[in-house]
Amino acid sequence: MSHRAENDLRARFHCPKCKSHVCHVGSASLPSGKLPLPVTGYYVVTCGLCGFTEFYNQSVFETLEEPNPKTARVPVDPAADA
Repeated sequence: MSHRAENDLRARFHCPKCKSHVCHVGSASLPSGKLPLPVTGYYVVTCGLCGFTEFYNQSVFETLEEPNPKTARVPVDPAADA
């Protein structure tokens, strides 16, 4: 597990059930369900208070880049203004 991913997951964590910010981060490899069984890696984030657990696909998470909120812009659909 990359330290960047672990730090990002810890910094963003907010439990939807109990609102805690304390979490445990780990990883798991699970088969995708097709034969032959390719293995997909997941980050596992568990609330340190209530145990609620979320799984994040590693390949998707690693490609995410959160834009700077000051420079982020919502795309404008010209057809919507017509």
